Amino acid sequence: MNPAVEILRDRAGVPHVYADSTNNLYFGLGYAMAEDRLWQMDWLRRRALGRQAELLGRAYVGSDLMQRSVGIAEIADREVELTDPPTREILESFVAGINRYIDQCDSDLPTEFKLLDYEPERFTVRDSLAILRAQFWSLNGRLRTIAIGEAARLLPEELRDAYLTPEAPETRILPPDAAYPDAARVSQRPLEQGLLGMGDSSGSNN
Repeated sequence: MNPAVEILRDRAGVPHVYADSTNNLYFGLGYAMAEDRLWQMDWLRRRALGRQAELLGRAYVGSDLMQRSVGIAEIADREVELTDPPTREILESFVAGINRYIDQCDSDLPTEFKLLDYEPERFTVRDSLAILRAQFWSLNGRLRTIAIGEAARLLPEELRDAYLTPEAPETRILPPDAAYPDAARVSQRPLEQGLLGMGDSSGSNN
């Protein structure tokens, strides 16, 4: 750890970071975050950069292709160059804290790394920005919509409308004599497309 940084955890395990400068504070934040969430951070980076299938298999190829099609890595690379110097220093300090924790782990990494038999690569400023951009795309719900629209352009015109018509639209009007779905059954099966439409249930904690 940086000697100018102190991380104290309360009875609930919540870290409190103290430092003698803003940059050192963000170093401590990166270190504390890696202590608690290193595998999650590495997975979010892999998702952003389209590298999940390397570890998790063919089921993740589609997701990887989608992220690469959007160009998250290229977007993050450009944003690194556009970042103003004070913000760039903070980001450099943050990832330095993450990397210090990785270095100190040595082979004693979180369980997920052992189960998947790999070690995390060091983090960069580009990685942090890529994760943020991937979160943006994930929460705005547009990745699949864009992919569907692009795929539709490849279809013959006579098939295009059928392909773009949802099987269960989000907004529906029941006929006058139709009964509403039983509330208890809906609550037990919240993701059933026939009841609640085509949404993938993703969204923010708000």
